[in-house]
Amino acid sequence: MEGSGILGLLLVVICSAQPPSLLFPADKCWLSPKNRKDCGFPGIEASECVQRGCCFDAGNRDAPPCFYSLDSLPVCTKDGQVLIAISKDLTLPPVNLTTVHLKEGDGAECSPTVASADTVLFQFAVTECGATQRLDGVNILYETDVLGEFEILDGALGSVTRDSPFRLHVQCSYRGSQESDLQVKPRVYTLSPPLPATEAGILLLELRIARDGGYRSWYVASDYPILSVLRDPVFMEVRVLNRNDPSLVLVLNDCWATPTAEPYSGIRWDLLVERCPFAGDNYKTRLLPVNADSHLRFPTHHNRFVVSTFAFWDRVSGRALTGEVYFHCSAEVCYPSTRENCTAPCSPSKYLQSD
Repeated sequence: MEGSGILGLLLVVICSAQPPSLLFPADKCWLSPKNRKDCGFPGIEASECVQRGCCFDAGNRDAPPCFYSLDSLPVCTKDGQVLIAISKDLTLPPVNLTTVHLKEGDGAECSPTVASADTVLFQFAVTECGATQRLDGVNILYETDVLGEFEILDGALGSVTRDSPFRLHVQCSYRGSQESDLQVKPRVYTLSPPLPATEAGILLLELRIARDGGYRSWYVASDYPILSVLRDPVFMEVRVLNRNDPSLVLVLNDCWATPTAEPYSGIRWDLLVERCPFAGDNYKTRLLPVNADSHLRFPTHHNRFVVSTFAFWDRVSGRALTGEVYFHCSAEVCYPSTRENCTAPCSPSKYLQSD
C-alpha cells in the first residue's frame, strides 16, 4: 500500500435505540506504546499534533510521538491499516463488547488489539479480516463489517432480546499515489427512531393570523376582514390540529395570496415557494423559528411567518385592486429520519438576520 492516498472512510453504525454518544474513558491517550499508530510526520510539534485531534508523547523512543487518540478513530492509514475503537456506550443499552468481532476475521491478527471493560480496539490490514476489494471508477475500495452478537430468549409463544444489535460498516477508498491525496472523512449513521403509532384519519390544518409578533393573541372569525396599512406586518401561522404525536413535523411547501377565496383563481402572489421565501418579492416573507421555549406543547406542529401587507395591481386599469386578500398554503407532515430532516432549505434564523 506504499504511496497510496486515502480519499474517504465511510462508517455506518446501526444501533437499536438512541444515537451513539461515542463516549470513551476520560483519558483518550491511554494506549500503550506498542498500540500507538503514527498520526503525524517526523519532527511534528506538540501543538500541531494536538490540533489534529491526536495525542503527543515524546517520552518513548519506540513509539511515534504523535499518535491517534481513541476519539479520533476510526481511521484508515496511508500504509493500509484500519483502526477502530468501539465503546460499550456506543448503543443504549450498552453493547456487549465480549461479542464484538470482525466479519470473517478468525485469525489472531483480527482479534481486538486492546480490550478493556469500556473499549475494544481493532487494528488490521485492509486486505485482511474478511475485507472485500472492488473498483469504483478510479478508486479501490476495501470494505468489511464489525458485528456484535445479541442474546435471544425463546418462550412458548415468542422470542425477545434485551441487547442492542450492533453493526459497523467500514469502507476505505484509495486513489492516486501522492500522500497529499489523503482525506479521511468518517461518518456515523444510526437507525431512524421507530415510527410512532399512527391511525388513519383526516389531517386538519389551520391558517390563522396573530394580532402581534408575540403570537399570543389571535384574530377570530368575527374580526375578518382585517384592515391593514400597506407594508404593515401580518403575523401568520399554520398549525396541525388535534394531533398529540411529538415526532410529527409540519412542513410548509408553498404559500400564496389571491384576490378571491378560490386558491387557484389565476391571479396570485407567491409568499413561499418550495419551502423558501419567494425571491421575486422586495419585501420577502420572513420565516420565524418556533422554538421549544415558545410555550407550545408541540412546537414542531407550528410554522410561523410574516408577510408585509400589499395590494394586487391591475395592469389593465393601472390601479390597485380594492377588496380582500386571501392567503393559502400547501403543507405536509413529516417524520424525521436519516434521509429526511424535515427542515426547510432556508433557515428561519438566516432570514431574520438578513432583514
